[in-house]
Amino acid sequence: MKLTAYLRSLLLAGGALWGLTLNTPAALLDNLTGYYSFSSPVNGVVPNSARAFGYAGFTNDSAILYTATALPGSVIFPPWTNNATDPTVVRAGNGALSCQAASAGDYAQTTDLPLFSIQDDWTISVWFKPNTAGTGLFNTGTRDFVIETAGTTAPISFGIRGTTLTDSNGVGQCDFQFYSMLVDGTSPSVDYYVPTNQVDQWHHLVIDYDAEDVSLVTNEFGMMNGYIDGQLVCQLAPTDLFVLYGGFNFGTYRSANGRWWNGQIDEAAMWERLLTTNEIAALYQAGTNEETVGSLVNSETSLTNELVAYWNFDGSYGPTNSWVVTNQAVAIGGIPTYDTGPANLTLYGGEYGAGTLYTYPMSTNAAQVSVPGDAALLGNGTNNYVHILGNPLDPQKDLTVSAWFLPNTGGTGYAGTSTRAFVFETSDPTATYAPISFGIRGTAVQNPSWPYVNAGYTNPVPTCDFQWYGMFNDSTKPYADTWVPATLSDQWHHVVQIYHCVSGGLTGSNSAPYTNEMQCWLDGVNTTNQYYTKTNVSLSLIQGFNLGTYRAASARWFNGSIDEVAMWQRALSSNEIVALYTNGLAGYSVLSYAPPQILSLTPDPTAGGYSLSWQGLSGHQYGVQVSTNLINWSAPIVTGFTASSAKPAITISATPGSTGFYDPGLTNGGPRFYRVVLQQ
Repeated sequence: MKLTAYLRSLLLAGGALWGLTLNTPAALLDNLTGYYSFSSPVNGVVPNSARAFGYAGFTNDSAILYTATALPGSVIFPPWTNNATDPTVVRAGNGALSCQAASAGDYAQTTDLPLFSIQDDWTISVWFKPNTAGTGLFNTGTRDFVIETAGTTAPISFGIRGTTLTDSNGVGQCDFQFYSMLVDGTSPSVDYYVPTNQVDQWHHLVIDYDAEDVSLVTNEFGMMNGYIDGQLVCQLAPTDLFVLYGGFNFGTYRSANGRWWNGQIDEAAMWERLLTTNEIAALYQAGTNEETVGSLVNSETSLTNELVAYWNFDGSYGPTNSWVVTNQAVAIGGIPTYDTGPANLTLYGGEYGAGTLYTYPMSTNAAQVSVPGDAALLGNGTNNYVHILGNPLDPQKDLTVSAWFLPNTGGTGYAGTSTRAFVFETSDPTATYAPISFGIRGTAVQNPSWPYVNAGYTNPVPTCDFQWYGMFNDSTKPYADTWVPATLSDQWHHVVQIYHCVSGGLTGSNSAPYTNEMQCWLDGVNTTNQYYTKTNVSLSLIQGFNLGTYRAASARWFNGSIDEVAMWQRALSSNEIVALYTNGLAGYSVLSYAPPQILSLTPDPTAGGYSLSWQGLSGHQYGVQVSTNLINWSAPIVTGFTASSAKPAITISATPGSTGFYDPGLTNGGPRFYRVVLQQ
């Protein structure tokens, strides 16, 4: 028997281990309908961030903070805290719902329904940290609610309550109680007791409902399951359908007039499906590592699918004395470029930095000139630029170019000047063709473009023209402009340019008409698009790329920083573009967010071993690690597996001395999990 798992190899990022694990049938993104990270609420509103990942749903399902007063000089409202450096206050991200006292009335409420039908499969996940001053509410009779549906009924509810119970050692017990209300008028509950000295710490709660066996004929109504800290701790079998609900309360019970939570609540998420036990374990592990649900969802997007070029200008992947920056696309799970060459970058216009292997034009001032990572390309506005030799992209297929850039215009945005500076443009020494291009240029005082008008910039102000430009093989030159207020020009921006063949591609006879679409994205927003419906038209021939100058590399130099440049031989989805932008803002690179896949191997001692393969880099060494679950990766990494191709493979065997990875645990029963790391 051979079970082949295709894994994307993840690099070591800042010394942290990025594992390769094996394949799940669903991604955390699937049927995610509610996600409240409690990070940076604005005017007392915590948005449903599931929308950033494509959920449409109800229109008013944000979480509203109550008993909230604006902090001086801020639009941030308590009950909220942004003490992200203190894991006792914030579980993950940069904020948490912080209910300060049991009598204060601090809570959050969704006014619409993140879960459309609670009679079907669903899952709720939330982190909570009680503040009982170490008592665990012992002998108090207090009831504090983490989450309960809003209104007059409570089909879904979880809270903690004081007891007078002690264990065999005399240690007091706190009741972690799961509760529901049913159509037949009953209110079933189930209790899980926690020692009082273990209450005041972060806990991960999952409640799910399996509706598979619901039948009004046989009076079967599914099963509600309760998980605490990654473990199934209780089950509740309803005797009827759930009563209806009107939203969710965090930090109080259904009537929102008492039973107030004292402590923190963070990272609440809801799915209209059952999560797998692996996914629940992954959520628990992520929170334990102070990683958000959003980071897990982003990590499962297919950002390495058809990734043909990626340069992050960082560390050992940045320039060396050869003045070359390596294309890292294949190393993180992408594919070879359209051209036969590796699409490496060559730096021009700079000098060696004293006492460092970095070559200029580069800067390692990570705090100011790179996002993310530890270095960036630095344009001096005079002669610094990068040239990419060869064709990373096939111009007759869908393609995407993404980059981060930080202009240095002295705060003027070049307003009132004729300055033109290019972030990227295809290369052509004759200065004739530029099928892919983005740069900034000076403009007069005028009205800023959308979305800036929505941010209050409604009157003419000095602006900077952020311009996308292209060229088809019939000399048509589509372009699009976004006018950015000059005061906002000199900050990090994320640009994406997409060419998308809407109706099909060229046929073998070059006779099929199709529509060319140029999508223009800035800072996670699709600012404008251009459409051309023609016959026998494709992008002009690509002869390489320049970063920091225009096609002829003789003028129009960019002054500022460029970082995280990536190219795909497909059109990225809106969700992926938003993920790139939000990850970049959070300091995560394309490289560190190459998507892991999870797969478990069920032991079969008679199978003679398994073949495990992954996308890698020929000639590099990898290590393999095994675990019995997704939470504990304490086993040593077995090293010394050298890749002989771009898809290395090893045999996992229970036979000592066999070629490959020896795993004696294959004979012990139970699932086995494996991950692979690039070592050198």
